Amino acid sequence: MKANIPLQYACLHSHSTHSDGIYSPEELVRLAKDEGYSALSITDHDTYSAHIEAAEAARKYGIEYLPGIEFSTYAQSGENVHITAFGIDKDYPQMAEYLRLLSARETNETEQLFHRARSLGLIEGIEWEDVLEFNTGITWLCNEQVFRAMKAKGLPPLLQGVLWRASKRGEAYYRIYGYRGADHPGSQGGRNRHSRASA
Repeated sequence: MKANIPLQYACLHSHSTHSDGIYSPEELVRLAKDEGYSALSITDHDTYSAHIEAAEAARKYGIEYLPGIEFSTYAQSGENVHITAFGIDKDYPQMAEYLRLLSARETNETEQLFHRARSLGLIEGIEWEDVLEFNTGITWLCNEQVFRAMKAKGLPPLLQGVLWRASKRGEAYYRIYGYRGADHPGSQGGRNRHSRASA
């Protein structure tokens, strides 16, 4: 006789406000619970900082939680690739140092882009120290954290979408886009609904 095992769903790829997601770790857990998931993994880019809050929220809402990280690395061809890993031992000395370096690299790049945008007059009314204060507890700072800090200060909506990057030729450009979804929606438009199909 076959056992009557109920079908369960697990979302194993999501990003929180600790990298480039739009939901806090607890909000992601609650959203997963509301949409019928039995388990969730937050796989923020190159950082482990969301997992304490997420694990506590998972106990609160009664779902299983699996810590994960989406590592940014490079293929032999030089192409940027992402590798999702689960069950990371963040206290292993080499891993702890590697995560610290990854967070420092992203945060330093974001700070440089922020100051460049300020020097060009594209961002006004906010200092880098305001960004750090608003994102207390988050170690990996990208443009999303800058946008949220700007929004909290009531700055014009257009400025929330200014994203500066430097091309390989050293030329600067920017693009306008809305806030990201739970994992990897398209860069244009508003939020994408977190669903089983997209997980």
